[in-house]
Amino acid sequence: MNVKNAASTSSDDGRNKKQSPSQSPSSGKGNKDGSAVVDVRDLSVMFKIPHMKNTTVMDRFSRMVRGGRCSFEELWALRNVSFKVERGETLGIVGPNGSGKSTLLEVIAGIQTPTKGEVTVKGGTVPFLGLGVGFQHELTATENVILNGVLLGIPVEEARAQVDEVIEFAGLHRFRDTKLKNFSTGMQMRLAFSSAIQARPDIMLIDEVFAVGDENFRKKCIRWLVDYKNSGKTIIFVSHSLPTMTRICDRVLYLKSGRAVCVEDPHKAIQTYLEDLDPEVQTLKGALKRNGPGDSDGMDLERVKSYWLKNDFGPMLGQSGHLPRCGRGRISIESVRMFNTDGEEGYRFSPHEGTSVELKIRVRGDLKRFILIARIDSSEGELFFQGKPMIVDNFKGPQLSIRLDIRALPLSMGDYNLNLVAASDLDMESLNIVIEDSHVGMHGFQIKRDPLSSILGHTQLDHRWSGGGGLDITPGKKS
Repeated sequence: MNVKNAASTSSDDGRNKKQSPSQSPSSGKGNKDGSAVVDVRDLSVMFKIPHMKNTTVMDRFSRMVRGGRCSFEELWALRNVSFKVERGETLGIVGPNGSGKSTLLEVIAGIQTPTKGEVTVKGGTVPFLGLGVGFQHELTATENVILNGVLLGIPVEEARAQVDEVIEFAGLHRFRDTKLKNFSTGMQMRLAFSSAIQARPDIMLIDEVFAVGDENFRKKCIRWLVDYKNSGKTIIFVSHSLPTMTRICDRVLYLKSGRAVCVEDPHKAIQTYLEDLDPEVQTLKGALKRNGPGDSDGMDLERVKSYWLKNDFGPMLGQSGHLPRCGRGRISIESVRMFNTDGEEGYRFSPHEGTSVELKIRVRGDLKRFILIARIDSSEGELFFQGKPMIVDNFKGPQLSIRLDIRALPLSMGDYNLNLVAASDLDMESLNIVIEDSHVGMHGFQIKRDPLSSILGHTQLDHRWSGGGGLDITPGKKS
C-alpha cells in the first residue's frame, strides 16, 4: 500500500395584499408538508440613480428655468429572481456585496416595492435588517426593551413580562436601569438582538447580525438560532459567515449581480460561489468545456487534479453535506480512534500535546486508489486546519488500517471536531472529487487550558526568539 501526501408583495397574516400577477414559475423544493410560506416569482427591483443634484425645491426650479432635465441611470438590484421557501425551512442567501441580498430581504419584509414580479408571504414576519432601529438613547435598557417589543406588535403587558429574559440573554443585568446613551456599541448591539428575538414570528428575516457582541455572545446567538430552527420556524438570512450557513441552512440561494445563480444544498451553492471568486477554477472549467480533457491548452485531467490537490479542499469537503455521513459508499470509514502521546485512547489534549488517529477502512468494488482528507473545525463549524490529502493506492484486500500523526495541537482552549472524507475519482462536470464516505461532526475532542502556554487568539505558530551573545529563548521554557 502506497500513501502519498499530495413586482408585487403579498402577505397572508389574516390579510391578503396581492397587487399584481406574475408570469414566471418559481423554483424550489418542498419539505414535509409541501406548503410554501414565501413564494418569490420573477422578482425584479430597479432603482434610479440621478446624474445631477436634485435634493431641494430650488434645485428643481433652477433646472426647470434652464430647461434642463434630470437624467437617471437604471440600476437593477434584482432581475427575474424566483424561489420558494417551505414552512420550517432555513434558507441562506450568499453573494458578493451589491448582489441584491439586502434588497431581497427588504422586499420580502414589505419595506421595498418590487418593480416587477410577485412576492407572496404567508405568516407574520420580523425583519432583523437594522438592529437597534427605534431605540431611544435617553431611555434605560428596560424601557427600550418594552418599547421595542411594542413596536414588534407585542402587547405592553407581555413585553413587560419578557424584560427579565431579554436582559438576561443580553448579559446586561447590572445595566438594566442605565440609559442607552451610556452603553458601548457592543452592549447596544447585544441588547438590540436580544430585544428583537422576543417576538418569535413565523418567519424571521435576518441580515448579517452575527457580528454582534463578543465571541461568547455570538455563539449564544447561533445556538438560539439553531433552537429556533428546530422548533419548526422559517428563517431567511443573509450572512458572509459560510460555516454558519452550512451548519444552519437547508438550502442556500446564491445571488450574483442581482440574478439567482442557484438555489441548492448549502455546500453546493457555497462551492459555486467560492469557485466564481477563483479565476483559476474558471480557466480550468472554460478549457474543459471547450475541448475536454487533454486539450491543446494543457488543461488535462492531471492538471485539474493537481489544482485540487494543492489548493483548499474546503469546498470539496462540503459535498458531504451537513449530515454526519454521506457518500456513494464504495469506501467506508468504519472506525476512528484518537490516542495521546502516551498511546492511550483519549479525546482531551493540551495545546502542545500531539495525537495519533487510527482509521479502519473498507474498500468495496474495484477501486484502485482513493484520497483521504482530514480537517479540524471548531464546534461552530469554523475551519482551523486542513491537512494535505493522502493518495492511497496499490493496496491489497478490502480492509485497510491507516494512521494520521499530528505532532501538536496548538489551539486555544475549546471544543473541536476532527472531520474526515474519503473520496475517489474526479467529476469532470463540476471538477469535484467524488465523495465516497464522510465523518462530519462525529469525532469531537477538547483542548484543555495549559497555564504554561496560554494561547491568545485561535492558534500558536511554532516560533523561537534568538539574539546575540549566545542568547537562545524557547517559548514556554523558563530561563
